[in-house]
Amino acid sequence: MTQSVQSPRFTVLRRVFFGPRELHAGWRLLIFLAIVVTLINASNFIVRRLPGGTDQDTLFLVREIMDFLIFVLASWIMGRLERRTLADYGLPGRKMFRSQFWQGTLLGFGAITGLLAAMRVARVFYFGAVALHGADIAKWATIYALVFTLVALREEFRARGYALFTLSTGIGFWPAAVLSAAYFGYSHHGNSGEDWIGLVNAGLFGLLACLLLRRTGNLWMPIGFHMAFDWGETYFYGVPDSGNVLPGHFLNSTSTGPAWLSGGTVGPEGSLLCTLLIIVLWLICTAWLFNNLEYHMKQFAYPIVLFVCVFVTALAPGLARAQSPDTKNQQQKPTPCNECIRIRVGLAIVARGPGPDIEDFSAIQLPDGRFRGFLAGGRTYAIDGDHLWDMGGPRRLVFDIGAPGAYDSCGQWIHHVEQSGKKVVAWVHNETECHYAAHGQTHMSTSLAISNDYGLTWKDYGRILTGTDSPTPNKITGEDCVAVIVRDGDYYAYSGRYRDGRTIVARAPVSDPGPGKWMKYFQGKWDQPGLGGDATGLAKGVGDRGALWATTGQILMLGWEHGGITLLSSADGMTFTTLREPLMYVGAGRVSWSRPGPTELIAYPVLLDAKTGSTEISNSWVLAYMYVQPNEGMAKRYLIVRPVEVSVSNSPVSPQVGVLLARWYNAKLQDRWSTTEAVPPGNDGAYQLEAKLGFLMTAADLQRPSVELEDCESRQGQQLDHVLAPKGECESHGYQVQRTAGFVYAAPQPGTQPLYSCSSESKKSHFAAISQDCHHLGKQEGLLGYDLKE
Repeated sequence: MTQSVQSPRFTVLRRVFFGPRELHAGWRLLIFLAIVVTLINASNFIVRRLPGGTDQDTLFLVREIMDFLIFVLASWIMGRLERRTLADYGLPGRKMFRSQFWQGTLLGFGAITGLLAAMRVARVFYFGAVALHGADIAKWATIYALVFTLVALREEFRARGYALFTLSTGIGFWPAAVLSAAYFGYSHHGNSGEDWIGLVNAGLFGLLACLLLRRTGNLWMPIGFHMAFDWGETYFYGVPDSGNVLPGHFLNSTSTGPAWLSGGTVGPEGSLLCTLLIIVLWLICTAWLFNNLEYHMKQFAYPIVLFVCVFVTALAPGLARAQSPDTKNQQQKPTPCNECIRIRVGLAIVARGPGPDIEDFSAIQLPDGRFRGFLAGGRTYAIDGDHLWDMGGPRRLVFDIGAPGAYDSCGQWIHHVEQSGKKVVAWVHNETECHYAAHGQTHMSTSLAISNDYGLTWKDYGRILTGTDSPTPNKITGEDCVAVIVRDGDYYAYSGRYRDGRTIVARAPVSDPGPGKWMKYFQGKWDQPGLGGDATGLAKGVGDRGALWATTGQILMLGWEHGGITLLSSADGMTFTTLREPLMYVGAGRVSWSRPGPTELIAYPVLLDAKTGSTEISNSWVLAYMYVQPNEGMAKRYLIVRPVEVSVSNSPVSPQVGVLLARWYNAKLQDRWSTTEAVPPGNDGAYQLEAKLGFLMTAADLQRPSVELEDCESRQGQQLDHVLAPKGECESHGYQVQRTAGFVYAAPQPGTQPLYSCSSESKKSHFAAISQDCHHLGKQEGLLGYDLKE
């Protein structure tokens, strides 16, 4: 009998590629990665062929689903080659959403609740008030449950599926788990607002998930934990999740204090309390899931120590910078809790108007202490005044409509100015290809101009920001820069992008902000050119008109939502939290661009410092906006300026926002008008301020009964009558509702005063008063409620 003999060369090659039973783990991983890369390229090809108008939320869901399916398909292919199933890689279909998944959800939601409770005890977190009502509660709860189930499936199977199983067969489970956890932590580094503590905690969670996988034999418990923890952060408590803040949260929670304790922009995952929580969870899960506690405590202490050594070594340079006394993080001012801010919006003053070209307003301060305002509406004019609300004097043209065919052929609007002595830098909004009657058709871009004589003459340096789209019939296209923030030696420009209604961010060095120097923020990096580059949109609801609040170092943005001007704040300039109560509220559906119309129009709001006119603001603000009265056309626009006083408390305040209720008197018409809005002159004669009546809330109190008051008007021949009445009463008495004036308490509260409805038989008019005798101007008709004294 003859025995076959293998050549030595063949034997060596076999040992290089094969073990006793199959390919070595390293080669199997390489094949798996090759399949994954191929499928990713194919998915990118598909995504690029989605319709051009696809919004960011749809793209996010498509990418999440495709990413999960990529790893499932690649694992299935490898399973066919290795004669294994997806269950061997941690995803058994027969246990899908069974008891272990729900045990994980209870553990995850309990973990985030316990963490936030500990942060509340440490006085760095406040649970806040309920932000959603009615059907919105179930709607957003369901949406986020589905979204985070998908996110958990993708992230868990990608980090702890086939790759962990295969690597474990080569180097052992716990060394493989440490590498998997380190990868999982590092994969979060591109998140907006993330820091090194957040990365370490993400890695430690990955190690905890490996422990649950090790004991249960599959990923369903880690998936349930992951889903519920994220759901609790984003939806239920409304806190940042790995630096991401999303709309539609149940509670308006806020955090304050040092970032290492509160989590800062990262959210609870960036707190050292989260680190302690994960260690406690590790001990609890070890005791819960294992019988021989002492043995397994010793066994599972080793991977934690190994992980910390690996991760700290990798992040050593970042840790050193974070502890340096010269680091920017150490210089940041403490961020107040969102509910600790108290705001009082003062009297609405008509600064200029009426006129057809009043839109955007910005200002600088002159050497003599006076102000030079820039008022834009197709053309831009310079106007000097003693105060920011004193803009009624002569105007001087500084930017005109450009030549036909040019990028500014439809107009040039100064949107923002930055002053340094005589030198003023302007961000100029340009429009071309305009046909406003065709659904507002126009194409927008931003150019840079510099003046060396306080803004009277300018040198145009050309465009610095343009969009990815082109002029399109019947559409508004392009991007327009509205707000610019100076931080850390850079200009940060916030621009409105019209194709999806999102705000985007670009930056350039203060030393050289000209064309070609701007880079847009895209998918975690500043690597897209300002001219024609793409950008990642900020969350919905974040406006593009902002200021830097010097008191706290936060960036503030103004938005418009549900009939009011909203205020949003951010420590990092990327993730924003909305103040529950708007700065101003006129009522849903009570603002319209269709002119003339029964509703008013409020647009182009901007925050300026009351003392300097700049967008680096103290605690004394000015809120300026364009205003068109009900039943008036766009030819009668006004510039309205309102003082705003702000204070910050060490604990939450309620209510946070109040807007001044004033009573005006028109002797010619014998009409008294009690309103929270401006009363422009020239409308049936001149109204004079007669009394200030306290402040109305801009939102109903969620804990105590309140009454919504409406500002209404009736005109019968030459007789004009204004009345302030509870919602629903005006129309039943033949009055036209102009706006929601605000909210009052139904019963006395600390710091409130009674507000009465009064009438004058002789003058046939109605008015409000804070005196029971109606200030001897008429007779009392009833109690409207209780407004804020101050």
